[in-house]
Amino acid sequence: MLASQLFQLLDFANLPILPPYLQLGAHQFTDGTNFDSTGVGVLDETHPQTIRPRLQLSYFKDVVKSLKQKQGKVEAKMVLRNAVYLFSIGGNDYFNFSQTNPKAFQSFKGQYVKTVIGKLTSMLKQDYPSSLARLHNRYPSVVFKKLSTQLPGFKYAIFDYYNALGDRVANPSKYGFKKGKAICYGNGPYRGMNCGNTINGTQSFELSSNPGEYVWFDGGHTTERANTQLAQLL
Repeated sequence: MLASQLFQLLDFANLPILPPYLQLGAHQFTDGTNFDSTGVGVLDETHPQTIRPRLQLSYFKDVVKSLKQKQGKVEAKMVLRNAVYLFSIGGNDYFNFSQTNPKAFQSFKGQYVKTVIGKLTSMLKQDYPSSLARLHNRYPSVVFKKLSTQLPGFKYAIFDYYNALGDRVANPSKYGFKKGKAICYGNGPYRGMNCGNTINGTQSFELSSNPGEYVWFDGGHTTERANTQLAQLL
C-alpha cells in the first residue's frame, strides 16, 4: 500500500499522520508510528540499503519497552492489544527481481501485457511475475487463519488490492476515470517511463493537466483520486 493511501485511511479514522519511528523529537507512541522504509522488501537482497523487516521488528520491540516505561505494563498492554497493525510489503521483491533478472522470464511469455496489478505489485511488466504475485496472494489468508487458532483474540482483515485496483484499470469509467491503462505522467508505451526526467536539459515526459481522470499517476503509483477510493474500500 502506498503512503498516500495510508494517509487517507488515517484521515477517515480521525487519526493524526503517523510520524516515522526514526524522526527526531518526542514521540507519542499511543497514537502509533510508522516503521516503513521506501523500497523495502521481504527478502534481504531487495534494495539492501533499506531498513530490513527484522530491524523494523526490533524497533517495534523498543516501542513496547517505551510504552511500558511511560504508561505502565497494564496500560501498555491495553494499547498494544487494541492497536491496528498494518502490513503492506512484497511488491518490491517481485518488481526488483524482474528488473534485475530480465532473462529469468525469457522462457515464459515474452510479450509485455498492457498492465498488471496486484495486491503485492502494481507495475507494467511481464505476465509471469504477475502470475507469481497472484499465487502469492492466496497465502496470507492461510497464514492468518492459522494464527487466529493459535492466538486468542487475534483478528485480521486482508484487503484485496489486486482486484480492487484491477477492476479500475479494466473498467475505468465505472469508477469515474477516463484512463485505466494510460499513465498521467511520463512517456513511452502508456507513458510509464521517464517520469520527471530530462534529457540534455529537455523535458522528456508528458504530464496531464487533470490527474483525476487517470488511475495511474506514474509507472508505479496511483493518483490521489484512486488512492482515496481504495482507502475508502479498506
